[in-house]
Amino acid sequence: MRISQRTGYIIGGGLVLFAVLPSSWYVSFFHVFWPPGSTGASRADSEGDLWRQLIYQGAADLKLDQYEEAESTFRDALELADRLYSKTHHRRLQSLQLLSMALLDQDKSSEAVTVLDEEVDIKAATLPEDDVSLLESMGILASTLYQAGDAVRAASTAQRLIGIAEAHGNPVCAPVSHALMTLSKCDLDSGNITAAGEHYRRVLDIEKQLYGEISVPVVFAEFYLAGIAVSQRNNQEVNRQIEKCKNIIKSLPRPLDREDVELLSAFMLGLNTIGLAAHAAEIRQLLESLDPGVFAKDG
Repeated sequence: MRISQRTGYIIGGGLVLFAVLPSSWYVSFFHVFWPPGSTGASRADSEGDLWRQLIYQGAADLKLDQYEEAESTFRDALELADRLYSKTHHRRLQSLQLLSMALLDQDKSSEAVTVLDEEVDIKAATLPEDDVSLLESMGILASTLYQAGDAVRAASTAQRLIGIAEAHGNPVCAPVSHALMTLSKCDLDSGNITAAGEHYRRVLDIEKQLYGEISVPVVFAEFYLAGIAVSQRNNQEVNRQIEKCKNIIKSLPRPLDREDVELLSAFMLGLNTIGLAAHAAEIRQLLESLDPGVFAKDG
């Protein structure tokens, strides 16, 4: 099972619908207005219309997990936007955002960094410093820099994001939580387990305030702290954190939706990764007992 890295990625221009509508809707929508076999020229009254068609087609490809096709289509949309609009035009920005998503879904971190750098620069030039869309893009850039192997710049970008949010009185927000997670990974890589634990405890506090104590994001935050305990070889603390996770899972509203099931599946995969396979098996059994057939929702 693959968890899309576009989960939680918010598009400032309003093209968030494709993240929640079923794949069949996009295929039907596209085919009604632009039947298979018709050419771009016959479908479009203007180049602007063609840009819009490319965006819808790329979004449909993403929804169908056809990431290479989506990347190619969004590159075409960006090339067209470069020809039609200014560097900071919202359609060009949307093209960049969608292209970065397609690249991230293929784990093309280095290429995504180049696109995200430009995206952040445009937003920094056109939006208020504390705009949530800018902070979100900075958080994604920081995480992607880490994945691309540039931990120094990843940490710097994450710290800048946190500093901006705190300076504007908004320390409790999803971008700050994501930035703290990136900082924690950098700390763990450098052997600073104590600092990583402090960042993860702050993540836990933010997730509780954002989503409530009984929520899947809080399960993940407790899991990160269990990982810290594993690094410290503190088995008692590991068991305590996993027990917290189990108690939250028992109290989650039923039935679980597909996104929650995907995230909990990733949580169990994480347990396996850090050597807690027995706990992962117990939690799977717990979920199946509380919500029979639950994993049939996980595509």
